Amino acid sequence: MIDAGYEVRDTIHMDYNEGGEIVNEWTEHPIVNAAIEGSVSMIKVLVKHSVPQDRLGAVRESVGWGHVDCLEVLLDYDWTSHSDIDDLGALLMWNSRVNSEGDAECRRVLEFLMDRYDVQQYGDRFFQFVCNAGFIDIVKGLLDEGVDVNHADGGGLSAAIGNTELLNLLLDAGADVAANNHWAIKTAVNSNQVESAKVLIEHGSEIDLKVSVGNRAGRGTLVTDSIRNRNGEEMTKLLLDAGAKVTPSSLHSAAMESIRLVDLMMEYGASVEDFRAVMPEVAKLTADSAASAMRHLFGMGMEMDDELFYAALWNYFYMHPEPLEAAWEELCKDHPEWLEDHPLDENPYWEWREEKLPPSP
Repeated sequence: MIDAGYEVRDTIHMDYNEGGEIVNEWTEHPIVNAAIEGSVSMIKVLVKHSVPQDRLGAVRESVGWGHVDCLEVLLDYDWTSHSDIDDLGALLMWNSRVNSEGDAECRRVLEFLMDRYDVQQYGDRFFQFVCNAGFIDIVKGLLDEGVDVNHADGGGLSAAIGNTELLNLLLDAGADVAANNHWAIKTAVNSNQVESAKVLIEHGSEIDLKVSVGNRAGRGTLVTDSIRNRNGEEMTKLLLDAGAKVTPSSLHSAAMESIRLVDLMMEYGASVEDFRAVMPEVAKLTADSAASAMRHLFGMGMEMDDELFYAALWNYFYMHPEPLEAAWEELCKDHPEWLEDHPLDENPYWEWREEKLPPSP
């Protein structure tokens, strides 16, 4: 037993590189280490000698490693500062990320908490976490107990993405695909879960949603998201086959990524002129992919006017340090008429560059 005057010291952890230098250092209270090791007897000794933050860390580790006995001791001792069951639910979601056998530990802890707390009172709060863990039998049990399938703004449906069996179960039970501004289909696209996206589309998910592009809210679509996340063609084609529109934001993203995506947009109704409208901006944002897209579109008849000429210069001469003549001749080697239209000895590019471009890094 620890005497009243005994000081419980934190454990200092250090990571070293190959040269023996400390690259990371952190401290942990012994109660956290006891929770990791599953030492109930040690937790009983230390629980009175720790602050709430350390006890929360011990709760987190008990949940993460499935040490139900340790968790019970901690919850029985002055849990007033973290009495909301949502805190424990959040820890359940954290569980499967700390252990390769997370499913087994998560089930054990979840069953303990559901036995400890009134399911009728807290069932809704557990629901999203159970869906996230993928325990179909427990989900069915909660639905039988009367838990609202659309609780927490449809969080259960979004949590089930990647598990089509569970997804169908929730949808058959009345889950709303439009909940939280169609968050479920956005989650499926962002995580490239094609089969889940198919299920949601079959149940009426909207596919021409406005989504944020970078820090610009509402400037993109799900197709834009799929391209920017580099999901591959399968998800993008799924959305387009379902009727998603080809928009300037999706053309912009396709031109930034690959020639194949440029062709794909053409297959679904985009024209060279549609791409022409976004290419100057694309050229200013990226180098190699924009250059490839420009060459490809020039080959399909896209005209080189002054605006695109300057965009090409921006791309080649600002993003690449090659000499002006060499870079320009590379761009124009298959189209000598461009050099005639914009002779280098009459090129206003350098004056324009000083006005338009940010300082070189």
